[in-house]
Amino acid sequence: MELPDPPTAFFATNNRAAIGILQALRTRRERPAFVGFDDFALADVFDPGVSVVRYDTALLGRTAVDLLLDGGPARMVRVPVELVVRGSGELPVTTSESASRRGRG
Repeated sequence: MELPDPPTAFFATNNRAAIGILQALRTRRERPAFVGFDDFALADVFDPGVSVVRYDTALLGRTAVDLLLDGGPARMVRVPVELVVRGSGELPVTTSESASRRGRG
């Protein structure tokens, strides 16, 4: 955040990283967009709430065990995810950005 051109958004790939980002941002006036991967307790208590990509941990565990016990060749399995929007992942559009998007910038 101290860079001349600081980041405008963060994506945490796990809960530990999400907590670290929240701790680092708690005293900052600037509020970059922030989305975590995997929901966590109290994510909806923050102001704004923390937007997350949520998945079914039980399904992920069952799928991993099934693949392990199957003993077949490696394969890709997709587990469905859901974006839970709570307000931390959106950035306000500035006037210059808005004009650029309309082709006037």
